[in-house]
Amino acid sequence: MKKLSLKDRFSQEEVMALSEKVAESPVSLNILNSIPNPILLLSQTRQIIFANNALSEYLDGKDNSSIIGLRVGEVFSCTHSGETVNGCGNSKACKTCGAFFATANAINKKDAVKDYFIYNTEQKEAFYFRVSASLFEVDKQSVVLFSLNEINSEKRKKALERVFFHDINNIAAGLCGILEVLKADLPPEFNTYTGYLAKLSARLVDEIAAQKQLVAMENKELYVLKETLVSISVLQDVIDLYLQYDISKNKEIILDANSDCFNFISDKAILGRVLSNLLKNALEASSQDKVITLGSNDLGDSYQFWVNNQSYIEKEIQLQIFNRSVSTKGKGRGIGTFSVKLLTEDYLRGKASFVSNKEEGTTFFIKLPKAMPNN
Repeated sequence: MKKLSLKDRFSQEEVMALSEKVAESPVSLNILNSIPNPILLLSQTRQIIFANNALSEYLDGKDNSSIIGLRVGEVFSCTHSGETVNGCGNSKACKTCGAFFATANAINKKDAVKDYFIYNTEQKEAFYFRVSASLFEVDKQSVVLFSLNEINSEKRKKALERVFFHDINNIAAGLCGILEVLKADLPPEFNTYTGYLAKLSARLVDEIAAQKQLVAMENKELYVLKETLVSISVLQDVIDLYLQYDISKNKEIILDANSDCFNFISDKAILGRVLSNLLKNALEASSQDKVITLGSNDLGDSYQFWVNNQSYIEKEIQLQIFNRSVSTKGKGRGIGTFSVKLLTEDYLRGKASFVSNKEEGTTFFIKLPKAMPNN
């Protein structure tokens, strides 16, 4: 059999013969038709030999049978599919096409998932898909199972998030700049107010950073930046930050006198966020005049940070404490402990845990490896 390249095309008769061969397995086709996402079967020349019912939503009234023999870009009226006589997959722009690469990888026996952007010149509409492709055989001929999952809303959400964080960061920076001017120009009797505004500005900047980090984490776009840190300094920075907040009023935050001081390698921003969330949770769980204690220990084979408050968590809540939607603070809360676990375990390669009893209150532990592996 002649070896085919990705640029070759079967004749319409050859494509129809392969399509009819696939149709001999009605059970398999019924399964594909029951899937709500568009599913295609492609020949090794990237031509369509079957399309499930879900694709019809994108065909602008065309019948599925009318696209047999076409390639993906030709079906979606891609602006680049008509640039060469060989059609879809042969223009310069096709070298960066997710659909082309996913199919090529599958034909080379490498399963692939790629993002695929296409502008439909007939419908005047842009589509974002996440496509996956894998190879199997029908009557000794290679066939690619090609699925499309529309991610337009995901892409729009990410674009809006970028704009939102950019704009709100600019607003926060502007507030801080104006505050510095006011502090220099206002008479001393306004120091109380400017000091209060400074605390609010610091809190605003911190909350923006926290939300941006959470979004990046959930989108798997958060990156670890390793540097050498000092345990006591990391804890003291977190304590100093929260001493400015109203939530710490009439409560005592202390650094345990028996804490070990050691140098270690980690991501300062991520670890700082983890400890900040734990301290914030401890403050919110504590009533007036209660003590919150932070500490660090060199355990020999690992490092440990901990935050203790004197409150007890009920058993039912303990069982779900690291779930995203569970909170001791009411409906719509609960991101804190969820992000603590994900940041610690997925990014810092450590372990988050806790113990809670009526005698000693609640202590959250963050255990970090001494040799931080590469992500």
